[in-house]
Amino acid sequence: MSRGQDEPAAFGPYRVRGTLGRGGMGIVYWGEHRDTGQEVAIKTVEAAFGQVIASIRREIHALGRVRHPGIVQILAQGVDDGRPWYAMELLRGRTLRALIEARRPGEPLSHEELATICGVMRRLCEALSCLHGAEFVHRDLKPENIFLRDDGAPVLVDFGIAARFSGASGRDALETGVVTGSPPYMSPEQIRGDLVDARSDLYALGCILHECLTGHPPFEGPTPRDVIGKHLGEVPAPPSASVPGLPAALDRLVLVLLAKRPQDRMGYAEDVAAALAAFAPAEPTRRCWAEPYLYRPSFIGRHDVVWKLQAHLGAARSGEGRSVFIGGESGIGKTRLVAQLASLAQRAGFTVVTGECVAFGAHGAGAAPLHPFRPLLLAIADHCRHTGPAETARILGERATMLAAYEPTLATLAPAKAAAEPLSILPSRTARQRVVAGLTETLLAYAETEPLLLAIDDLQWADELSLRFLRDLVFTPLVGRRMLVVGTYRTDEVGEALAGLLAAPGASRVELGALDPASTRQVARDMLALPEMPQAFLDFLADASDGNPFFLAEYLRTALSEGLVYRDAGGVFRIAARGQDPSAVRAALRLPRSLAGLLERHLAGLDAPSQRLARLSATIGREVDEEVLRRAAGLPEATLMDALGSLRRAYVLEDGGGGRLRFLHEKLRERAYAEIPEDERRDVHARVGRALEEVYPDEQRIDHVEALAYHYGESGQIERAAHYAEEAAAKAARAYALDDARRRYGDTLVWLEKIPQTEDVSRRRVSATVRWAEACLYEPSLRQIEVLAEAREIAARIGDAGGVLLCDYWASWIAYALGDHAGAIRISERAIDEARALGDHKLLYQLVLNLGQNYAAGGAYDEALASIRQGISMKEQSPWGGRTAGCAYGYGYLGMIHGDRGEFAEAHAYLDTALAITAELGRRSLEDSVLVQRAMVEGWQGAFEACAATATRARTLAEILGAPYVAAMSNTAEGLSLFSLGKREDGLALLREAVQWIEATGTRLNVSWSYGALAEALALSGRAEEAATYARAALARAEAGDRIGLSTAHRALALATRGDAAREHLDAALDAARQKKSPREEALAHLCAARVFHDEGTPAAAQEAAAALAAFEAMGMAGFAGEARALLESIALPGSTRAA
Repeated sequence: MSRGQDEPAAFGPYRVRGTLGRGGMGIVYWGEHRDTGQEVAIKTVEAAFGQVIASIRREIHALGRVRHPGIVQILAQGVDDGRPWYAMELLRGRTLRALIEARRPGEPLSHEELATICGVMRRLCEALSCLHGAEFVHRDLKPENIFLRDDGAPVLVDFGIAARFSGASGRDALETGVVTGSPPYMSPEQIRGDLVDARSDLYALGCILHECLTGHPPFEGPTPRDVIGKHLGEVPAPPSASVPGLPAALDRLVLVLLAKRPQDRMGYAEDVAAALAAFAPAEPTRRCWAEPYLYRPSFIGRHDVVWKLQAHLGAARSGEGRSVFIGGESGIGKTRLVAQLASLAQRAGFTVVTGECVAFGAHGAGAAPLHPFRPLLLAIADHCRHTGPAETARILGERATMLAAYEPTLATLAPAKAAAEPLSILPSRTARQRVVAGLTETLLAYAETEPLLLAIDDLQWADELSLRFLRDLVFTPLVGRRMLVVGTYRTDEVGEALAGLLAAPGASRVELGALDPASTRQVARDMLALPEMPQAFLDFLADASDGNPFFLAEYLRTALSEGLVYRDAGGVFRIAARGQDPSAVRAALRLPRSLAGLLERHLAGLDAPSQRLARLSATIGREVDEEVLRRAAGLPEATLMDALGSLRRAYVLEDGGGGRLRFLHEKLRERAYAEIPEDERRDVHARVGRALEEVYPDEQRIDHVEALAYHYGESGQIERAAHYAEEAAAKAARAYALDDARRRYGDTLVWLEKIPQTEDVSRRRVSATVRWAEACLYEPSLRQIEVLAEAREIAARIGDAGGVLLCDYWASWIAYALGDHAGAIRISERAIDEARALGDHKLLYQLVLNLGQNYAAGGAYDEALASIRQGISMKEQSPWGGRTAGCAYGYGYLGMIHGDRGEFAEAHAYLDTALAITAELGRRSLEDSVLVQRAMVEGWQGAFEACAATATRARTLAEILGAPYVAAMSNTAEGLSLFSLGKREDGLALLREAVQWIEATGTRLNVSWSYGALAEALALSGRAEEAATYARAALARAEAGDRIGLSTAHRALALATRGDAAREHLDAALDAARQKKSPREEALAHLCAARVFHDEGTPAAAQEAAAALAAFEAMGMAGFAGEARALLESIALPGSTRAA
């Protein structure tokens, strides 16, 4: 064993003298302590990366605390060049394999040989009991990993794949297990990738005992696959079938250990040792009989729900995609149910992808937008990398660049040519919808490969974008999609957004109730791995836990850890009570009746360092980064490791994977946090904030700004809290999580108001207000204008002219979005003066264009034309000029105004120019807006078939781009055209759909036209009462400043009323048309008057119809001219009535 050239010289205080072995999990070196000369075996842990090194070292430390002569002793540990290592005692001698191979298979055993084998196995059970009592499962028990000392004592070695297990876990994991081990000794559950516990080691022990007795393992085959198949499905032969004369009791013991179901095996290694005692030498001195521990129970009491979910799974496999949401109280077993479904789905050939919504600490601030879907995006990235460019293009297309903002690994799969229209140039609400639609399209494409189960846990903590995505998915027809989407949520924490998702027509709901008493009792038996327990104790558990599995586990754990329930020398559970009735049991156990009391008692049993660490962990959050905890605690490493070990053994914390810890249950975290004295909380939060800054340098800190804002806010360090809140808000805005952005900018402003108002702070307040207003644009309110006015005063007071301008700029936009066009005009005119004074020509031209749009919406067409032309001219003639998106919007408005006035040649010329600019810029969203304007003009012109075609094109594009406002306006244009073409019900359906969307979203921008159009169509259909309702809604919006539908609303009311009221509305319709100088609307008012007068039998009907016909013909409005001509001919017929 000489040193090789590529071997390291040393690990910590140990010199490397050679290599003992290599394996997939690492390398074992022969080492020697430089001071004492002690020889050791040094094992490195390969494939470790930064996140998991702390977790590996914690596990090594915990293993090092397991003291038993039958477990190899870990002497030291460390990290060398990023590789964790640990030093073990160097064993000399042979392995159990040598003992087995010393005799021929099938050869009869003498009494002494049998006693030797059973003695070795009995002592091995001692070591296993100690290991299992520390909640470790070896996972690779085999003769090669059992060393025999010179005196024949067995020693367990090679913990390279050892893992923790705990049946008292506060919740289950959705992730499926990893298959590891050696095929001849692997348990069925280990082969399937299920979660394993100590009974998996006992299965391996049965295989080893069988091999020791017979010379061969219970299952053999030419290939590992054959052996694995036999473990899963073949009944083992008893050892006596190979070696006659073996005691029947040994046969029974081996067969019990080899039971396929863990529940059918013995549960404790000491019980196996007791069974072996009859055949072994005198009992050795006990070194480490473990305290009883809890097992993960079998799946009990939910089979009716599983059948329902299996039906959904079967439908999804057949191409009927489904979305199912599972609700219940905390700890009721939602995650366990979904884990069971995931296991069934995997066996049915589904790809299973899981995610989890995370809440940081008590502040409830969620993780980054779309965080629960990062595992899905990672799975898609892996699939695309493995399948090549064609499949990548099919699944991701140009969406890879967009989605890389939420999962950076997708950036490597983006096409070389960037998408023509990046999200950054889109309106924020459109960009947000584009992200949601893009993720939906990507998921649907991925699900075409093979059946998919997507499971998301804890939706009550989901971020805004995640809920919007799920809502979009629920409303997406999944016929032909082999996909099942499952989410879990707590029924007592359902917010408004989640409630909307759950109420969606495409969402199926399942609510879990309490387990029935019989199921609760069986869960208790399973957790203790015993078929029988004292009935009084079982009755107490069923009553006290209210059928909640988590509460049940808490009662069991407390009763065991405090010795209120114990195993006697014969392995039988006993209660420290006199009498066996439930009241006596309750009195003896002295356990609190409330969960809060039980958790308080749970935590009170910890030592002082562990209590402090639990409180610190609770401050960090439900999941705890171990390095952050280490920095915040400031404890010596050994003390920290010991305290973490105590928290693990006390079922407070568990391994969360990736170098993270997590509370077994949120209720535990809440209780631990509540126990922090009020006067200490600020300091605790400050330490966590500093630790986060230390662990994550500037370039990585962006992922943690939400938590930093919270911790510094709670610590009273308001300036730092405001800094991080502003970064978190900007991050949310970049991800188009607009609700989050608004909330976080609001937090920023609240905190900035609390610190001394220096000029710098005042500037930050103005800047944050402007950014907040930008995020508010598509959900406007009067309060936003008031806040901007306050910020404008601050900017003026400190001489921040740019801030004053930006406050007015965004206030004008919000007033426009509110439909307050008079207010928007007033603010825009002031802002134009400010921009000129500052020489800000870029904002100036946009403000002039905005002013024109507000004039147009208010019906002041002359002023609108002048402003828009001025704005376009300023932009095209400026040094930084050229035709921009603003110019396209301007030309589109020019086209719409000329169209409304009946000047269709000019209108189409402007619209053609606008569309040409959108093509030059590659701006499809802008093209969509101009297409709607074109459809409106074609409808006004009476070119109904052309209008319907253009509107359909615009709506289709809007659906692709995620632009619902444009889709609604397209529906209005197409609905009017279909109505005029005689497809009245189809037209009314589209008109209603547009108005329903407007009412559902509260949109106020240019909506009087949609209300007026629906009202007039209803009136022409003879539905006067309904027409009047929508017409009055249009008038209300017109009075607020949105006057584009004013004349239409009055026409509808004229048709829906009689007598003087009708004439008043006819006069109002004419006045509205004349005010905006629209001959087109005047002609429509004359046509409406002809219909009203004809219905009343008034002679003026012919005159009005003739005037309308002449005007329509002069303007080239052929469709309307046809209507007027038909009406005029009808009037000439004796006894005729109004023709709609």
